[in-house]
Amino acid sequence: MPTYYPSIPEDLAEWAMHQPLFWTASAPRAGKHINLSPKGYATFTVLGPNLAAYLDHTGSGAETAAHLYENGRITIGWCSYDKSPRIMRIWCKGRVLELGTREFEDVMGKMREVQKRLGVELGYGENLDGVRAIVLLEVFKCGTSCGYGVPVFDGSFTERPTMDNFSSKMVQRGALTKYRTDWNVRSHDGLTGLRQARREKGEWLVVGDVVAWLKMMWGLKDAVLFGIVLGVLAMLLLGRIQAMGGVKGLMRL
Repeated sequence: MPTYYPSIPEDLAEWAMHQPLFWTASAPRAGKHINLSPKGYATFTVLGPNLAAYLDHTGSGAETAAHLYENGRITIGWCSYDKSPRIMRIWCKGRVLELGTREFEDVMGKMREVQKRLGVELGYGENLDGVRAIVLLEVFKCGTSCGYGVPVFDGSFTERPTMDNFSSKMVQRGALTKYRTDWNVRSHDGLTGLRQARREKGEWLVVGDVVAWLKMMWGLKDAVLFGIVLGVLAMLLLGRIQAMGGVKGLMRL
């Protein structure tokens, strides 16, 4: 049977931070693409009962960041691959703290403190090559379920060195900025991505935000039209009531 909590219990917090893999799920308000991303490295950190964070590495997309900038909705999921089954999810309001901001540095320090206290090495160690942001999570619900349908894995998870090697080479060649401006500026549905990448590409952020908002509203045109129709009907009804002498006149009918 599933169990739900208004925050992350301590035992589940420690369990989650020791898992080799977690998943992030997010989606735009309007659009075709629902994003699901696997995350390796031990970067997920519980900072409090209702606060958590993880490091976001440079990749060939910025779906999660774009969705969080637009609506903040995100779900994080884990499952146990050993003989003790478990599925765990946390539902959150997320924010993107981009590298180079004061908030990034503050939260990074808190993440290191927590993981040092628990004896868990933060995924990228002292080398932050390729890290582009921290995703800060305000948790409003945590849930667990049986996990009986998840297969048992008898081997062991080993982190690939590929991502670290790729990032280090890109930094040495001075090519990381170009990579981000090529791949991290927009989502599949045209939402705005990483702000730093947009600046580096020469984009006016205010203009880009307005254009993205207009596209989003157009995607919600059915709901907007329905709201307009309801508003017009309400105005007509109020006008009719006033013409009949207010509520008392209406009650005489």
